[in-house]
Amino acid sequence: MESLRGSALSPVDPEVLLFAFNWKKSVTEAYRMLEEVYGDHALSKSHIYRWFKKFQSGDFELDNEPRGKPPQKFEDAELQALLDDDSTQT
Repeated sequence: MESLRGSALSPVDPEVLLFAFNWKKSVTEAYRMLEEVYGDHALSKSHIYRWFKKFQSGDFELDNEPRGKPPQKFEDAELQALLDDDSTQT
């Protein structure tokens, strides 16, 4: 899943979305407000929906969950040592 925090192109922080959610705005209403203010740089409706879904589940944590490559686990200590030295090895 892509990051939920505003992208480099979008100046919107999750606090703004939490504010709209707490004011009982719908996803569409929140999108229209952001579009009016930020124009083409507003978050997409689907992005706002993901945040609202998160808030509706009771999760009000505004930081993103860690993302990226899953940690690599190996039984072979020698192989692990090589990967630790150079993570670009495959």
